Amino acid sequence: MLLPDCGAPESSRQNESNTIVLIWNKGFEKQTGNDVVRGLMWTFSWLGADLPEGCIENSIRVQDSVKFTVNLDGLGFSEIAGKELRVICDSIRNTGEYKARGGLDVGEFIMLTLGSSNHYYRIVGAPVKFTEFVKTYHLDSTVNVFGVTVSSISAGHRKIIFSKDTSLFHCGFMAIEGHGSLDSGTFQPSIYECFDIMPNGQLRFMIYDSNGNLISGTPQEVGDAGKPTKCLWCHETSIQTLFINNIPVAGMMTNEEFLSIRDSMQARLQRYRFSLKSEMNYENYPEHTQAELLYITYMEPSVMHIANEWKMTEDRVRELLKQEHSYVFEEFDYIGNVYPRETVNKYDTIKAIKVPSSAREVGEEVNYLR
Repeated sequence: MLLPDCGAPESSRQNESNTIVLIWNKGFEKQTGNDVVRGLMWTFSWLGADLPEGCIENSIRVQDSVKFTVNLDGLGFSEIAGKELRVICDSIRNTGEYKARGGLDVGEFIMLTLGSSNHYYRIVGAPVKFTEFVKTYHLDSTVNVFGVTVSSISAGHRKIIFSKDTSLFHCGFMAIEGHGSLDSGTFQPSIYECFDIMPNGQLRFMIYDSNGNLISGTPQEVGDAGKPTKCLWCHETSIQTLFINNIPVAGMMTNEEFLSIRDSMQARLQRYRFSLKSEMNYENYPEHTQAELLYITYMEPSVMHIANEWKMTEDRVRELLKQEHSYVFEEFDYIGNVYPRETVNKYDTIKAIKVPSSAREVGEEVNYLR
């Protein structure tokens, strides 16, 4: 529930670096203010926040029907995450767009945190080198190995490796993408897609190249895994998915063995999540769609969203964009016709903050934490 702004606490007024003003530019008819708050809660949770009970009322204050102030210090972020978020927010507040509009579009903010691989890795404290991740979870010694020969994600074969110690916070996972065949022994690794479990029960994703360095996401020619933001979409409800009837590899785990361990871990993770006293409602997984919709409606805005963002009528927006091609966003067709953000920004009188070219796919990135 959004609460009216009755005045920020004295500590908040003295330290503006812990707050950010976000603007909800409504993008489709059935979207509500509470949807926006729930989407933000899922975003902050994916970034590692504990979200203690009462943090919504204590940390979000509405200035008017569409503009509200978020106090990041009350959301249960780690000290490291809080430090990185303050730097990002300082960069945002110093831009002409933020000053001109008195805040930042909420979807734009998500693009600069969750949707930016550079920023996401720093906020969640991702190991900088692949060797650090391997060492932490003993993935260079005795491990479970599962071969994926029929994948909905990888362009070819992939190898799943995870810790023998499958207790929640001692288990690390990696999917190795590459070229060649697991069956014939010609498989050559090229990309390492890794994840583990954060203290708040959410999964933390890291993608490393063949040299063991963090990269923004899996290149399209290797597979469809994309960036960490895309990984979340599938793995939120399942630690490891197995969509297609996989043909097992001799000497590796069978499908049944893999699924048995996966199901056991998923059940334990679910019990752990339900035991947490937080603002997250893990019994309502579809709610995470509200976070997706916030960055989608910013990156591919409807006429309604643009009109709210530019403070003009929808007819005027249509007139300005009459020469531009619009299309229906198929994943959520109820949004209606939309335009690419790069097209829309050409007509805006206020220069927008540069954001990544995509939340899900590898492309142009930004880094305000250099």
